Formats: sequence, C-alpha cells, structure tokens
Amino acid sequence: MEILHLPRRAGKTTRAIIKAADEGLYIVCDTPAEATRVFQQAKEMGLNIPFPITTDDLLQRRFHGRGIRGLIIDNAEQLLQRIAYGVEVRMITLTGPASDKGPKISRM
Repeated sequence: MEILHLPRRAGKTTRAIIKAADEGLYIVCDTPAEATRVFQQAKEMGLNIPFPITTDDLLQRRFHGRGIRGLIIDNAEQLLQRIAYGVEVRMITLTGPASDKGPKISRM
C-alpha cells in the first residue's frame, strides 16, 4: 500500500487519477458529487478511469468486488471520520516497512 500525504491542493487527486488509469483501479470518493468531479477531471486529463465508488457504496458494499483490481481512497481522513460516526479520529497507525530512523509521525 502506498500512502500519499500532501497538503490541500497539492495534486493528490491528480496523482490518484493517473494511478487509477495506469492500473485500472477504482477511486473511492466521499460523495457522489466528488465522484462526478473526479471522473470529469480524469476526462479533462484525457485519461480513462472507472467511475469512482462513493464512501457510502464502499461501507454498504454496493459494488461488485470481482472485477475490481484495487482501490485508491481519496481523502482517507473523510472515510475514517465517516466510519467513526463523526467522533474525531485523533490518531491512526499504519503497518509498513521497518525503518532504522524511528517512527514517522505526521500531524494533520
């Protein structure tokens, strides 16, 4: 799993669209409006991506997993807040390769 951690408006969604187009992955967006916006952005970039899945689609399993090679979660913090039913998520941990430099802690 890759983690892309950049500030707002730094190209995260653009990079997600490129990866989705290159690898045939589905992007998960928070709302239907955001899914439409991302799909339109991909078209404007001249890239073909599957129409994005919404957070609700994902949580309620309203998609067919057999044909999906993988997911890209755009703005994962919104998905986590939704899972937590509005309770503030104060920290997350992720498993990754060991580092001799100690833990990396990012503040959001």
